[in-house]
Amino acid sequence: MDNKKIYLWVGIVVVVLAVGLIVWNVGKPPAVPQPATGTQGQNAAAAPSAVVSSPAGVPPSAGTPPKVSRITITSPTAGSQWILGVQNTIQWSQAAGALDGTIVLIDASTGAIAGWIQQHIAPHQATFPWSTGDVFMSLAGGQTKNILPGSYRIMLTFNSPSIPSVTGPTFSIISPAEAQIPTATATIQGAVFSQSSMTIAQGTKLTFVNRDARSYAITISSRAPSFTIGTSSSLTFDTSILPPGEYVFYSTAYPLLRLTVTTK
Repeated sequence: MDNKKIYLWVGIVVVVLAVGLIVWNVGKPPAVPQPATGTQGQNAAAAPSAVVSSPAGVPPSAGTPPKVSRITITSPTAGSQWILGVQNTIQWSQAAGALDGTIVLIDASTGAIAGWIQQHIAPHQATFPWSTGDVFMSLAGGQTKNILPGSYRIMLTFNSPSIPSVTGPTFSIISPAEAQIPTATATIQGAVFSQSSMTIAQGTKLTFVNRDARSYAITISSRAPSFTIGTSSSLTFDTSILPPGEYVFYSTAYPLLRLTVTTK
C-alpha cells in the first residue's frame, strides 16, 4: 500500500472519532452544581428564602402576651342597690392576665375618683369581695375613708398597654335604713304548710301565719332557737341569722307540718 492510501485511511479514522466525540458530548445531561461544603455552605443551603408563619396554636414568641378579649364588669349591674356595710362581690367577665391592676370607685354624678377599693389585681383574678363601706384615699393605700350613699361606678385599670381600662354601669350605694327588706309568707292550715319548700334571700323576713285553732311548736334543723306560733296568729322570723344553706322548719307533734327553706 502506498503512502497516499495510508494517509487517506488515517484521515477517515480521525474524522470518525471527532464526530463521535461531538455526538457523545451533546447527549450528556447538564452538570448539576453541588452545594458548597463547610459550615458556611451548610447554612446557606438550609436558610429559607421567606419567613414561615408559626403553625396554628403555636405562639410566635414566648414573650408575646396572651390576647384578651374586651373585659366587662358583670357585678354590680345597672341600677342595682348595694347596702353600706354589707359584703358584695365585684365581678368582671374574665381575668386580664396582667401583672397588676386596680379597682377604683367613681362618683357617677361628678366623674371624680371617690377612692380606691383595691390597689392590686392578681393576674388570674376576676372577682373581689368588698364590704361596701370604705375605700383607700390614694393608690398607695394607707389611710381610708367611709363612703356616703350615692350613685357610683366601678372602674378597672390594668398596667398592660394592650388592655384598656373599663368602667361598669351606674349603681347605688344606700344606707341600711333605705334598704327594702324582702318578705315571705308561709301559711299553716290543717296542720300542714301551704307549700313544702321555698328559696329566699338571706335576711328575708319570713312570716308564719297560723289559721288553725291550735298552736304549733316549730323546730329548725340548725342551732337556731325553736318558736311557737299561737292559735290563729302569726309570727315573723328573721332569716338573717341563717347562713346560706338549706333548713327544715318542722313540728315533732305533727309530721306533715314540714317546710324546707333554702337561703342564698
